[in-house]
Amino acid sequence: MKLVFYYVMLMLGCVQIAKCEPAETTPISLDAARQYFEEIKAISDHDAGKLWGVPLYGPTLFVDPATRFIVANQMDREGRLSADRGVYTGTLESATNIANTSFSWSGTKWTMVNWNAVSASNPKDRARLLFHESWHRVQEELGIPSATTSNFYLDELDGRVGLLLEFRALNRALIAEELSAQKDAIVDALTLRYYRQSQHPDNNENAFEKHEGLAEYTGLKLCGLADSLITKVVAKKLQLGESNDGLANSFAYLTGPALGFLLDRHSASWRDSVRSGRDLPTLLASAIGWQAPVDKEQLQTTAELAGQSYGSVELIANETARSKAQEATVESFRNRLATHGRLMLQNDNLNFSFDPMEKLIAFDTTGVIYKTMRITGNFGVLEVTDGIIRTSNWQYFIAVAPEDINGDSLAWQGYTLQLQSGWVVEAVGENVFAIETINWRTGRAEKPSPRRLAPSPNGRGALGRPQGARLRALARQVTTRPRR
Repeated sequence: MKLVFYYVMLMLGCVQIAKCEPAETTPISLDAARQYFEEIKAISDHDAGKLWGVPLYGPTLFVDPATRFIVANQMDREGRLSADRGVYTGTLESATNIANTSFSWSGTKWTMVNWNAVSASNPKDRARLLFHESWHRVQEELGIPSATTSNFYLDELDGRVGLLLEFRALNRALIAEELSAQKDAIVDALTLRYYRQSQHPDNNENAFEKHEGLAEYTGLKLCGLADSLITKVVAKKLQLGESNDGLANSFAYLTGPALGFLLDRHSASWRDSVRSGRDLPTLLASAIGWQAPVDKEQLQTTAELAGQSYGSVELIANETARSKAQEATVESFRNRLATHGRLMLQNDNLNFSFDPMEKLIAFDTTGVIYKTMRITGNFGVLEVTDGIIRTSNWQYFIAVAPEDINGDSLAWQGYTLQLQSGWVVEAVGENVFAIETINWRTGRAEKPSPRRLAPSPNGRGALGRPQGARLRALARQVTTRPRR
């Protein structure tokens, strides 16, 4: 029993093991990186494609976020890397965001891993992370589409409560020893999900769950722990997940592995089925021979009864208090936008990265607030540490405007902006600003001097084009309190 507890705590990051590393002059230890590559290759070779039908080890690189120093396991096609002591090193350009992800770079599709996220003391958690990201690299080959969450109601009161009740049911199913108790808990979890999704028919929970949940399942499956121990880890993570923020972006990391390991118990061929397009809840329901109630009222009644057995009354009370704090955050950000002005950035194929564990806060019907973000594009780089809105249609990002808009390098509370040559922050209305290229303005090549420029006589702001009117309308929307 003590050994089981130790491994569970190890995977949850609660056990620290001291280690000694030789001093190196490179930002990333080349010896450590080479060791980690060898570890993952050995596990992948042993799996021999049995899990997903393809080998998971492939082009992989670590990136140091402070220096953008790269250590890769193979040469790139364009020759940007150099061989060095059994690995390949180079520098990642500033226009590419650093994240744990898969991406195409220098003629090769890579698994990218932030070096700071790699555990030096926990080889099993290290394997989990590397196989999670390696799965994303082969995801398209597996026929499983990438997905970005659109389930922002999961960070609102009703959606969050429904999801946490599902967490509790999945937890019970994973730890249940008797098959009947396990199936009862699975039915509860599926009922709670089907009802929640019926209230939000435009959700993409199942698609996002396949995208991130199957990656996390893969990482856990190949991390080196026995399934009996991993299910305890997954159950514990569901329990701890109740205190998480940002469930709209992170729920799949918890529910995906839970459903995956439950499917391992009830269906030998489920991974083949999911590659053909079926989702995890449907596969699990089929595997245990259960069908959701067709009648909406019956589904609601069944879900409410299931919720009561997992403490729904107390949970609603606790989450109501949490929701009020969220409303205060929205109001505070609205006041900042009204007081300091709005900086509007059009999403013209921009690249952006963010922390998926941070809470996304719904901002009325306009969009959602991210606490932190890094945005890159032709304009330059915008670093955000204190709030930015991404509109629901993905067309704009809205930040608090700077006091001084002159210069190529701007820094103000919660933001830093580095502009490329030929780009400026331009007034498009009163207290409304946009990042624009100088080439849009005929016969004008100088950057504006005063911060609060008045709109031009044509009513379209300094840009003199229709976009200014759209920006001003959107800017008014984010500073106007919605009617209740």
